[in-house]
Amino acid sequence: MSKKAYTEEERAAIRIHLIERASEVFRVKGVKDTNLDEIYLPIGISKTFFYSFFPSKSSLYISVLEYNMDRIQELFRKRMSTGNDEEAVRSALLDVIGGYAFVTTIDDQKYMWNLLSDEEYWKFKNTQAMFLAEMQAMVGIPVSRLDPRVLFNLVMMIIWSDNSNESSLPFLYRESVPESIRLGTELLVDYLMSVREIPVEDVKH
Repeated sequence: MSKKAYTEEERAAIRIHLIERASEVFRVKGVKDTNLDEIYLPIGISKTFFYSFFPSKSSLYISVLEYNMDRIQELFRKRMSTGNDEEAVRSALLDVIGGYAFVTTIDDQKYMWNLLSDEEYWKFKNTQAMFLAEMQAMVGIPVSRLDPRVLFNLVMMIIWSDNSNESSLPFLYRESVPESIRLGTELLVDYLMSVREIPVEDVKH
């Protein structure tokens, strides 16, 4: 059973622990097939205490996505500090596409669409839009040169082709997915480098 009282620091640590646990379980089982007790029981807290952090599965899901956006941003920040901008973007993209952060599958997107309220959905979309614009700025690409929503769609098309299954994309040539991902990533990196306008050195300062 949970303790009667926790410090703010303890609560913050438990919340991060729950989000990290959820990221792992969602990645393995999918959001739809995950029961919430698989998230909080291994951490040793009660259902009631869990709901004091996340009142619903949808609120946990949104928090997981936002946490992973922060991880992706930190990954790009570290890679862009190495000096070789093109290789930094390529390696960071390959890590993200390869599973560095939790990304919702096509099937789970459909499932979560039915769970999220309109308020939750649009609040997250606004947060996501700001994240995407910040990511582009980090690479040196202003929104006037590339709509961040287009970049997001391009990256997700590559990721979803990788993590989809036969029921979600039955006509995809699965044996050609690895080469498609490699080629798609290279084409995307080439395009991003071609639309850069702001020197990354200026962005970093």
